[in-house]
Parts: sequence; C-alpha cells; structure tokens
Amino acid sequence: MTVHNNDIAIIGGGASGLAAAIVAVERGRNVTIFESDDDIGHSILKTGNGRCNYSKLNINSNKYYNNKFVEKVFSQVSPKDVWKFFEDLGLLTYIDDEGRMFPYTKKASTIVDILKTRIQSLNINVITKTQINNLEEIKGKFNKVIICCGKHLDKLANDVHFQKLLCPIMTEEKQTKKLDGIKVQAKCSLVNSNNNVITSETGEILFREYGLSGICIFNLSRYVEKNQKIEIDFFPHDTKKELITLLQNKFKTFNQKEVLTSHLLNGILLPKISNTIFNNKTTKFNEISSTINKLKKYQLTVKALNPESQYQICRGGIKPALISHKTLKFKENIYVTGEAIDVDGPCGGYNLHWAWTTGILAGKSV
Repeated sequence: MTVHNNDIAIIGGGASGLAAAIVAVERGRNVTIFESDDDIGHSILKTGNGRCNYSKLNINSNKYYNNKFVEKVFSQVSPKDVWKFFEDLGLLTYIDDEGRMFPYTKKASTIVDILKTRIQSLNINVITKTQINNLEEIKGKFNKVIICCGKHLDKLANDVHFQKLLCPIMTEEKQTKKLDGIKVQAKCSLVNSNNNVITSETGEILFREYGLSGICIFNLSRYVEKNQKIEIDFFPHDTKKELITLLQNKFKTFNQKEVLTSHLLNGILLPKISNTIFNNKTTKFNEISSTINKLKKYQLTVKALNPESQYQICRGGIKPALISHKTLKFKENIYVTGEAIDVDGPCGGYNLHWAWTTGILAGKSV
C-alpha cells in the first residue's frame, strides 16, 4: 500500500467520508481516502432512485433511531450548515412539496460530480479498490482515523452487528400474489397483538408476490417484529361515515337484495383488489358497514423483512453512548460517522442528511 505523507485516514469514500475529507482539508489537514470500490461516491448514486434526495427542509431529529444523540449532534452541525456546505460546492437545489431536497437536475450523479470536483481541486489522495480490514494496517502511518463505512465496520470494531432496514416486508397471507405489481395510495399502520398502532405511514404501497413494498412499507420496516399486523386503510382521506353513505346510495341503484361486492366497489377501488379481498362475495344493505370496515382495516400478518430484494440502510454500528456528540470521537484518535454509528432514519433524505452532518462534524474535529 502506497500512501503520501498524510495525517488523516478516512476509511470509506461514501457520503460522510467525502464530506469529512473536504472539510478536513479545507481546515489544513492532509487526508487520504481509502475506498473498497473502484471509485468514490458509488453508494450515493443509488439513493432516491437515482435522484439523490440529499436532505429535507424540515428535518426532525425525533424521527431518528437514537434520536437524543442525533439532536445533540445537530446542535454541533445544524441543517443550515449542511445546506451551506452544498451551496458552497455550487449545488442548485430543487425542493418538492414534501420539503425533500434534490439536486436541480434530479440526478444523483450531480451530487457525486460536485463532491469529486472539490476532492480533485483540493488534491485529496484517493486510494480505491482497497479495503481496510484492521486498523493495525494503517496504524503509525496516520495521526487520526475517521471510520466512514458501515458495510465493513464489523472488521474494524468488536461486537458490531447490522440489520438491513428500509426494505420490503414479507407477509404470511397469499393474497398479495394475485396483486403483484399493483400500486395504491393508502395509509398503512403497524399494529401489535393487542391491535394497538405502533406507527403509521400514508403514501404509495406496492403489492408484491411475497408481500408489500413502497416507501410507506420501507418506513414501517424500521419497527417491524414477527407476527405483527400491517393494517391498510385504502381510503385514509374519507371517513367511514362518508363511505357508508356513498355505498348505501349506490346500493339502491341496483334494486337487488344483495350485490356482488366488487360491483358495489366499482369506481372507488380496482376490481382486482376488491375481488382479491372479498373473493367474489356479495354484500347486503345492512352489511355495508362491515364491508367498509374491511377496507379501512385490511390486515396482513408480518412474516419477515425482505432485505435481499432491496434495502437502503443498515441499523447497527457503534453505540452512541461510546461516542462524543461534540466531536464524534470513538477512541483515541479514532472518529466515526454515518452508518458506522447506530443511528438510522426514515426515507425522505434523513439518512443522507445524517451522513453529511456527521462527515462535516468529523472533518471539523480532527
């Protein structure tokens, strides 16, 4: 391994590693980035379906796992500090209706390009295709080390275990197989054995052969335990009373004692969904309330997470209690950032924002 006369080693050339490198060098430090992939920034290219939702306008520390630690870190590097970091790099930002922040081009490659341009202009030494499996490999060659990788952290620290999250959820029931590929706008809630709601999300749900996917489901995956239920409300913006009135009025137009439920629901629900849920059953006038109940509280049983199909983050890393919130110092001359810390957030820019924040703080601290 050939290195220059540097005093700071950064292990991992992802979001937090690149931010840490830029800030450290701008403060007069000498830095070498070690990246196991064939180029830096690859992990960034995969974010936001290739659009890179890099932050959020109204970022909320309470939505993070280990949120008390996050709140303290945010007191050191505020969201405005992160946005100023990108403004100084020359990024033009687009903000959508939900406050999610993207590069104006809506291309993740734009974020990577501006980071790499700054890395090059600062003459930061980058060594790719090199995985550091033991800190002893670089001990004595650098004064300080910033660990910015979650993926290989178990090789650098003891008692570190990761769980893949922000991923689809497999369900016990087989009905979803018939609905594979269908998307709906709905509210989904995670409920326990006592039918108490643990957390809820509203947005797009994607039915898959194995269960459920979509941003709502990804966010629920952070709280999932086996045998919990996912409860779907297909009409979150309509009250039960409003829907009953709608179906009662429609029922009267059939002039029949009972109506095929899928026919009754035509116009408000896809036939494939109504046929799957009600299995070609009929509905009587006095059964309309129970029909609506099923559509407002349609339940599927959690079997397991399905991270192998796709996942966005890993929960685990070094416990915040072992890390200084002021500097991100973990041990003597060792600092940690991003996924290397046991912190994660929901979809919508939270995890990348955490990466930038901790990268900037570590860069300021070394």
